[in-house]
Amino acid sequence: MIAERLKLARKRQKITQEKLAELANTTKSTISNYENSYSSPSADMILTLAEVLNTTTDYLLGRTDQPDIENAEKKYNSIDEIVKDKDMHQWLFDLIEKNPESLERIKKLSEVLQEEHKKEK
Repeated sequence: MIAERLKLARKRQKITQEKLAELANTTKSTISNYENSYSSPSADMILTLAEVLNTTTDYLLGRTDQPDIENAEKKYNSIDEIVKDKDMHQWLFDLIEKNPESLERIKKLSEVLQEEHKKEK
């Protein structure tokens, strides 16, 4: 998985293996070996490659199909965090404005999810 994701991320940034190697402080042959599955990068190298390629380690590892950092799945720990997220806040506001009864449905869904979460613990 990492071989193909690394190659895709590199091509998205429109950089060569040589340039990626330079930016990641390694060699072109090392990058080539990663992209051809002849070897695997260390955890530290995966972090470096993700940073250099402006992507996430989760994308490189195949845990998400979203390569963009800005659009990576956001996780919220409270409703306050959701409200503080400008995009989520706007989405919620638009939803409620178009369909006022959706607020009650959202509240009920939230309660159900909280109960399920308590049962899991």
